[in-house]
Amino acid sequence: MFNLYVDDVKAAPSQWVLAKTFNETIAYLSTGNVNQISLDFDLGETKDGNDIVRYMVDNGIYPFRVILHTKNPIGFKSMKIILLRYGPYNVVSINILEKSSP
Repeated sequence: MFNLYVDDVKAAPSQWVLAKTFNETIAYLSTGNVNQISLDFDLGETKDGNDIVRYMVDNGIYPFRVILHTKNPIGFKSMKIILLRYGPYNVVSINILEKSSP
């Protein structure tokens, strides 16, 4: 299992794998080995954080923890709404969503 940091500008923190694009992110998520994912909204391309969380929900990919580190307030809100409405997440802080216990 590994932690995935999605951001087209910032470097990943220590112990995290960096994905800069939608396609890189999907490739990592498709392994089924992502424990935590930290998402930026603006990725500097036509796809954004909403496309990633929609992909996660549509494909039943639920990392244990989802962190929304974007500074885009509209992007933050829309990603959070999608994850809370369609994924098995509980809000555990202002910017961290954690998978619900069964």
